[in-house]
Amino acid sequence: MGYPVYRVASVIESVHALADAVQPSVVVVQAGAPLPLAEAFAETGIPTILYFHDVEFQKLGGSLNRRPGLSFLANSSFTATKIAQAYGFRPAVLPPLVTPGLYRVQSERRSVVFVNPHPLKGVDIALALARRRPDIPFEFVESWELAAASRRGLLREAARLRNVHWRKWELDMKPVYRLARLILAPSRWEEAWGRVVSEAQVSGIPALASRRGGLPEAVGPGGILVDPDVGVTEWEQALATLWDDSSVYRSLANAAAVHARRVDFQEDAVTSAFVDIAQATMRVS
Repeated sequence: MGYPVYRVASVIESVHALADAVQPSVVVVQAGAPLPLAEAFAETGIPTILYFHDVEFQKLGGSLNRRPGLSFLANSSFTATKIAQAYGFRPAVLPPLVTPGLYRVQSERRSVVFVNPHPLKGVDIALALARRRPDIPFEFVESWELAAASRRGLLREAARLRNVHWRKWELDMKPVYRLARLILAPSRWEEAWGRVVSEAQVSGIPALASRRGGLPEAVGPGGILVDPDVGVTEWEQALATLWDDSSVYRSLANAAAVHARRVDFQEDAVTSAFVDIAQATMRVS
């Protein structure tokens, strides 16, 4: 990975050993029932940040309470608002770090790209759109692991559609984004952000996305938003607007590129903001 990685049987039981070995200035915990781990590090006296990347609070691993040595970050204003509603305080917001060089392409703009064909991500909407618009090529790209039976069923459905190309998970997304005329993100889940939207906007690729969770924040002016529960007809109309109306498409593609260049989302700005937050955490701990 280019940096030290520790593998242990129990992370919680290894906190003190890890703290002694690494002697970190700050610990950032951000996944996998993170609350017990964050609290364990905070108890050692090390300034600790719990960085929220979703709003699945039932999966935190405990009851969230503010305590000395433990600070909080959210990846979007949506996430911060949900935390404020649930717990009575609003954490600082630090958007995802998107390195443009990893994603920027000269897009051929010839396909609809749908990443993560999963029920929570609106795979039913994506399949319905592909059925209704057989003239449009779709790229379905796996991400979350699917149950074997569910995956087989989806593969059968996709195979019936000549315009759907199913792709396995890929580490390098450039070949996928190179095909994209637009990103489809019809999520039924309360996305805390919408990273694929941000990655694609680096190349001026607009999005057709759900008006849910943090997706509107990620899309900004660079796409069209639709309620995921309105029915496929409205989704089809929005897709037709993006795909068929070249004037609207150019306008939204330009807006997507401008949105990707906003000052507070740039790599240096996000990195600098993170350092400032880490230093502030150290001062108050």
